[in-house]
Amino acid sequence: MNISNHTNEVKRKIQILHDNIIAMKYSAENNNAPDYFIRAVTEPIYKLLEQLYQRELPLATLMDNSEMVFHAEGDNIEMQNTGISEFTGFINNIRQQIFNIASKINNSKPNKNICDPLISFAPGSWFVGLSIPEPQINKSMLEKEDPTYKNFSSAMDYLERGIKHIESENMEKDIIEDIPEENIRLSVLTAIKSFSPSKNKGIKSLSISARNIPKTVVFQPEMKKIFSMLVKNRVPSKNASFTGIVREIDLDKRRFALRFLEISILSDIKCHYEDKFDILAKDCLLDHKIAVSGITNYNSKNTPISMNVDNINILDIKDLTENLPSL
Repeated sequence: MNISNHTNEVKRKIQILHDNIIAMKYSAENNNAPDYFIRAVTEPIYKLLEQLYQRELPLATLMDNSEMVFHAEGDNIEMQNTGISEFTGFINNIRQQIFNIASKINNSKPNKNICDPLISFAPGSWFVGLSIPEPQINKSMLEKEDPTYKNFSSAMDYLERGIKHIESENMEKDIIEDIPEENIRLSVLTAIKSFSPSKNKGIKSLSISARNIPKTVVFQPEMKKIFSMLVKNRVPSKNASFTGIVREIDLDKRRFALRFLEISILSDIKCHYEDKFDILAKDCLLDHKIAVSGITNYNSKNTPISMNVDNINILDIKDLTENLPSL
């Protein structure tokens, strides 16, 4: 279930059922049908309306007003045998993981109370929605430029980046490339590990939908072991240097692919750069041989995957200057 305009869809269904009831009653009355007959033919529709109002409409509202929705399923949950403490623990874990990611951004100490408005839920199965309150609507909470608002918005973005790669064949590589900051990436991996369902808690599977994730991602119990290994076997980032030819510059995301590396075990390495290199990246790097250095991220097999670039040195600068127009 991808998050979109679910509320209007549910209201459309409600309107159709109301129209059907009106049409049935009108037809029955015109044919002098008795009251018990009218009640019999309209009762199934009223039951559908009751379900839409009691379950579907609250859930649709939750989904439309959330940036991310968690849906837990399990036998105990479906039978409503799980106690309030388990549900509270489920919510508190989500709140804590978002806070942990936010606190790693710029090594900040965000106001933990902002986590409270992120949680909402719908009846039935466990549905928990996460959202950041809009500063213009709730000025008592945050301003748009408030570091806490920025950090929690960024935390949601980082979590989405990690979750969307879970079903990828190159999951570890994709996550490292998409989240180059080591401390934030570790927090995201830890969060995903904690979200993985546990049979001990009566949860068979957990699905997560988000605005920027193309399709719903389903977590299975075995994922906890996979992410535990990724966290345990991670290789710390360290300074390194590489030489290669620049391909595929993404100016919006400030990253480029370095290929034809002098290290034979690598096909390419993704390089993330800061705004100080914007002009250089735009005008001088594509198809040129360069040397880069900076903090490099490795996978669990100690293979370099991505780099946060500190320095760029164009090696074929002579070719570059020869192509400049003469004055």
